Amino acid sequence: MKYDVIIIGAGSIGMVASSSAVGQALSNLIISGKNDIDISQFSINRFKRE
Repeated sequence: MKYDVIIIGAGSIGMVASSSAVGQALSNLIISGKNDIDISQFSINRFKRE
C-alpha cells in the first residue's frame, strides 16, 4: 500500500485535558485537510535545535 499522508494520534501523559481538542484537530485534518485549532505546539519542529 502507498499512502500520501500518514497522521498519527498518540496520547501523552498529562494531556488528558486537551485530548478532545487533539482528537478534533486530527479528525479535521483527516476529513478536510484543514484545521482551525492551533496545534503548532505539537509540531515535531519544537525539538529542532537552532
